[in-house]
Amino acid sequence: MKTNWDGLTTDQVEKRLSKYGKNQLEQKKKEPFYLKVLHIILEPMFLLLVVAALIYFFLGEPQDGLIMLTFVVVIIAIEVIQEWKTDQTLNALKDLSAPRIKVIRNKQTVEILSEELVPGDLMLIEEGVKIPADGYVIKASDLRVNESSLTGEAEAVWKVLALSEENLGADYWREDYVYTGTLVTTGSATILVDKTGTQTEYGKIGKHLVTAENAPSPLDKQIGKLVKVCAIIAFIFLLLVAVVTFFNDDTLAFTDRIIQSVLSGITIAMAMIPEEFPVVLTIFLSMGAWRLAKKQSLIRKLPAVETMGSVSVLAVDKTGTITENRMTVTDSWVTDQAVQQRFTEIVGLACETDPYDPMEIAILEYA
Repeated sequence: MKTNWDGLTTDQVEKRLSKYGKNQLEQKKKEPFYLKVLHIILEPMFLLLVVAALIYFFLGEPQDGLIMLTFVVVIIAIEVIQEWKTDQTLNALKDLSAPRIKVIRNKQTVEILSEELVPGDLMLIEEGVKIPADGYVIKASDLRVNESSLTGEAEAVWKVLALSEENLGADYWREDYVYTGTLVTTGSATILVDKTGTQTEYGKIGKHLVTAENAPSPLDKQIGKLVKVCAIIAFIFLLLVAVVTFFNDDTLAFTDRIIQSVLSGITIAMAMIPEEFPVVLTIFLSMGAWRLAKKQSLIRKLPAVETMGSVSVLAVDKTGTITENRMTVTDSWVTDQAVQQRFTEIVGLACETDPYDPMEIAILEYA
């Protein structure tokens, strides 16, 4: 592969920065606080509470109306705080990329912020470095990279030199190419940066997460149906009671009869609306989110607690993607206790002296 070993010039870097942008993951536009509150209020469950509170005020019972509104404020506060905590934790994922990296520019080796990398840069990596951009391996010395954050494979991959920019073989994950977010476990190399930011394989994952649409959970759908049914039934009874009251009570003036019939209809409709249901449901969902948080699990939306609770089997592939890429031996079973020590020695000797495989590391720690 033809390479300019002098690196990019300052002018070239500025032009490419303006063209490709900074080496950053997709940034989701922060939703204003008032929009977050508005989206919560517009959910059927909260609309039910707000309507119930307004009707209480209309019927001249401000105390009950204030109680309903207090529940609305508390529920909104719980959701906003829970979402804020989750966002704070998710922002920490940006640290997966190396904060600083060595590159060759203007014939000199300099250290820059990883977000300033551009396609065409000559990036220098070595053991222990988290790779901040995708690129071709143009010079290497015993380079081995742990790609479990992308592929789930615990075993590190030996890298070879890139002879051309064409794919070598049919494999998607190439041996002459390094990927953002992966870790150099052995050796050193010079990398010709090919892709940065959202164009990298790691960046594509972040882009999908940012643009993912929020689908209603089974609980959201059931609540929506319940609210609609209750509203329709309440409205029908409101009309029936209002009409019957209007024609039965002819002792009052026409205007008073209308007011009396409407109030009677609203009273019956209020009895049909289960305004306590949203409060009880939200309290239980909040308790579920709190218990999950104690176990280091993050819940961004309260209805997700119901979805998590309905999971009986979770099937995952490999380790290193959603796990710590670490194994632990807790016990061993040997029929004869006298053989236990010898067995432990044998399994320990069967492992590498300087292991990288999580299973062998766990066996040696146990042995």
